[in-house]
Amino acid sequence: MIRVITVVALFAAGSAHAIAPDKLYSMLAPSIWRVVASDSAGKAFSQGSAVVIGPETLLTNCHVLAKASSFVVRQGAVSVPAKLQYIDIERDMCQISAPTLKAPAVRLGDSDKVAVGQRIYTLGNPLGMELTLSDGLVSAIRKDDKQAIRYLQISAPISPGSSGGGLFDDDGALIGITSAGMDKGQNLNLAIPIGWQRELAERSRAALAVYASGARSAAGSAAGTQVAARPSTPPLRAPEVGQRPPPSAPAPATAAYAAIDDINKLLAVNPFARAAYEEFLTRPLPRAFALGVPRGWWSAWTTTPKNPADDPNPAVRVLTGCERFHNSPCVLYAVDNVVVYQPRQPRQRATPPTGTP
Repeated sequence: MIRVITVVALFAAGSAHAIAPDKLYSMLAPSIWRVVASDSAGKAFSQGSAVVIGPETLLTNCHVLAKASSFVVRQGAVSVPAKLQYIDIERDMCQISAPTLKAPAVRLGDSDKVAVGQRIYTLGNPLGMELTLSDGLVSAIRKDDKQAIRYLQISAPISPGSSGGGLFDDDGALIGITSAGMDKGQNLNLAIPIGWQRELAERSRAALAVYASGARSAAGSAAGTQVAARPSTPPLRAPEVGQRPPPSAPAPATAAYAAIDDINKLLAVNPFARAAYEEFLTRPLPRAFALGVPRGWWSAWTTTPKNPADDPNPAVRVLTGCERFHNSPCVLYAVDNVVVYQPRQPRQRATPPTGTP
């Protein structure tokens, strides 16, 4: 009897901070806004979600803002112009500033303490349907080679437009930013950990410094000045005639699926990989990009991997890393400046033989 009472008491204590879903929604809804991105002509072409984390400050996914000339945050009839503050394309986390925005900030949680099986809630704008609340569980915690959290896998349903929305624990603390889903899976969705926000400002400044250094180097070279630094975005070039990959690399396809910078063709294969692929295009040669089946991506570059045990050839290393992370098959999409991916051709039914032998 004592043991039963103890268990019940512990269970009650563990649930003491949980907030009822209706109360949680009322508390968090004022802090979730819709992001609407527009082109240079002022025409809206994409939308996503954002979470208020401070005065006039929100977090979203960088891929929500890709190619945008301007963007606003909206909720109901209220629309506030916003601008980019910090950017981390590699992690797909961007911080934006919306002067005059009057909205409460959510409380930041600790994504390092997230556990598989804990209940979570998502709040965002799937397909433009403002302030949609969903619930589910943390299905898995996906880590990189250094055992750092890369993604929080969740069972709560999300859709296009949910990108940049909030992932909350049952106490209403923000533990992640909803980022991607797998269309062919059953509630297989991903969020990036909120812990990355602590490093966002520093990583953004470092990335912009590298970009500025590369731009100056390119300008100096054009003027005939000798510089040691290399531009951050290498010029696109066709492979030399007769050039062959290293023996351990998969052989490039004989017919190109797309030009290396044709983002639209990539999105036809994987609509969530825009930001990752644009970041891949800035990496130095040699490099490689892989796509998961049915969803996911991975990139690798240089012949000096972080893990000395990994293959130095990026075209080999990228497939190993992709399949290890996603725990599913991956295909090679691009090597250096050549798209090697080829869509699967539908199988043709064999025609039965006619006549007699």
